[in-house]
Amino acid sequence: MENTWRGTYQQCVGTNGSVLDRTNAETTMKGFRWNQSEFPAPIFGSYEAWNLDRSICVDRYSRYAAYGYAEEGKKAQWEDVNWATLQQDCLQRNADRYQHSNIREKTWTLHREQDKGTDEHRLSGEKTETDRNNTAIFNPRTAVVLRTWLDMEYTEDDLYYIRSIIMELSLLSGAEYEVILLVDAKNAELPYPTDKAGLDSLKKSLPLELQDLAVFFNSKMLEDWYPKINVHQAILQYFQPLQIFSRLNPQYDLFWQFEMDSRYTGHFYNFLQQATAFAKQQPRKNLWERNPYFYIPAVHGSWENFTDQVDRSMTGLHSIWGPQPAKGIELGNEAPEPPRPDLDDNSWSWGVGEEADVITWLPQFDPQHTYWPIC
Repeated sequence: MENTWRGTYQQCVGTNGSVLDRTNAETTMKGFRWNQSEFPAPIFGSYEAWNLDRSICVDRYSRYAAYGYAEEGKKAQWEDVNWATLQQDCLQRNADRYQHSNIREKTWTLHREQDKGTDEHRLSGEKTETDRNNTAIFNPRTAVVLRTWLDMEYTEDDLYYIRSIIMELSLLSGAEYEVILLVDAKNAELPYPTDKAGLDSLKKSLPLELQDLAVFFNSKMLEDWYPKINVHQAILQYFQPLQIFSRLNPQYDLFWQFEMDSRYTGHFYNFLQQATAFAKQQPRKNLWERNPYFYIPAVHGSWENFTDQVDRSMTGLHSIWGPQPAKGIELGNEAPEPPRPDLDDNSWSWGVGEEADVITWLPQFDPQHTYWPIC
């Protein structure tokens, strides 16, 4: 029997206190269809591979007018908004769609002392799910982590962008996503989570509407978690803070991480859904060998042509197949085993239909024997 989702989607409340309507052009982005046949094609990647609608166009007004662009004299409207409260209210309205153990607030810092009990929380959630004989399954919850820093100056464009992400991913989806600001305090001292006055003082470095979205960390916290590693600058250890955040916040099933200098001009929910669906259809065979490339349609042709080229280039060569043991790391039972001990023509379906472990926008390659400066 095919699984169905538990619960029913409930509309959430927007910034003006009214219930949101996904069809109301006043509360979300607007677009228009345009013939783009004479527009230059993307150099890297393609709309077709991800099944994105290339005919949808926006200008700065249609994209961001709902989030404050071109407004005059309405700054106070946004200063009165608390995006964290709106997201939590949206989650409560849709609580029956999510596993009960996933309905809790995030941590405010990444202090290691908060790690106590996270394993118990995670195991209790798994038990709740497996004890129930029901074909309907809970929706997963995803944290969208935006990487910022303590003395960052938030431009008007930054605020339009963050507002659009929260609205399109969280409030209009019924809390499938939650947007977090992971704030790098660098070498500054940070108060403990129980020090409310200290945290409130720290939050004042952010725009008022964003303050309760923040989770703070500094280099000392990274060192506490990773004492055997010498480098603890977030810019060089990009995934350390995210790994810690995911450890301390097991209420989220999945995580996206974005820098603040990236932009997507289309609708964020559609973008992430299509990225996930594309990754889900990729077979494991020669996956590692495809990942080091930039996919360039003008050079490689269609995505199918590109994968064929990589497959032919691997004929008779060793390929990564199944879990790869690493010195000092024990593989758990969750590591998937290949259906056959070696690659053959019948192995193309392995991995198709499974959620990806990691999705990145840039190639993943082995830096050994390269001129990569940090290897």
